[in-house]
Amino acid sequence: MNTYPKSQILKETLSDWEDPDLTAYKLACALGIFPPEDGGFNEFRNFKWMFWGANPFGDSLGGILDELVRIGVLTYDESAMKYKWNPEFDPARFATP
Repeated sequence: MNTYPKSQILKETLSDWEDPDLTAYKLACALGIFPPEDGGFNEFRNFKWMFWGANPFGDSLGGILDELVRIGVLTYDESAMKYKWNPEFDPARFATP
């Protein structure tokens, strides 16, 4: 039985800590750049080089992840070098009065 979420909502797929390359891949899936992940990570294996090497695609995804950490959407554990969704994130704090 496959328990991987059909939804590619980043909040759901990053509910636990992930390595930077898998986090970037899950972001790419959430953006629709790659097809939805089914838990087999075949697409990830085919394109892993995009997340490990210096290239415009990987650099852009890394920049987005950095920005999501900066504004509090994601948390980053520097010692483990892993990301996850910040359960305390509240988008309402960005509302303009």
